Amino acid sequence: MFVVDWFFFFSSKKVYLIRDGLFKDHIGNLYFKTIDKTDTAKITDRYIQVVYSSKFAADGIKPMKDIVHAKSFKTLGSCYFKDKNHVYYFFEMSDGGTMSIIDEVDTETFKVFVNSVFATDGKSIFSRGRKIDNAHVSSFEPIIIKNKCNWYAKDKNNYYCGYRIMTEEEIGELKEMIKTY
Repeated sequence: MFVVDWFFFFSSKKVYLIRDGLFKDHIGNLYFKTIDKTDTAKITDRYIQVVYSSKFAADGIKPMKDIVHAKSFKTLGSCYFKDKNHVYYFFEMSDGGTMSIIDEVDTETFKVFVNSVFATDGKSIFSRGRKIDNAHVSSFEPIIIKNKCNWYAKDKNNYYCGYRIMTEEEIGELKEMIKTY
């Protein structure tokens, strides 16, 4: 079975791995392989064939083959990917997820903090592909808690849960959690 619609490609029989989850079919279309977990009794491969960006007109969607440079595409860790033109964030969801371009980022200096959802290009800080407004770049550091999802970070001004500034109460709870691990 070979079924193609705008968003997803459902048969893996005619796609070939390029690298780091990126696949190509015989006519040049590109796909990013993920997993559809909407039916937990039948988890299936899902091949995304579009990229999202706020810079694209109208619906913000374009085919991967028109955007992604396959030869330079590589994983950076923690759902971040890069090619010679863009940095991407893969947002995992139960239906497989979405791939989006991180707009206004320096692709040359972009790096992912180890074992966290955070990244930087030296001018800005990002969490799950979204820029954290007013984060202090030079003092920013993820807070790594063993065996926990590492969504926490701090800089000289704030503590963060993802891209959100934490309240004093949440900071107190975080400090208690850190003590127990």
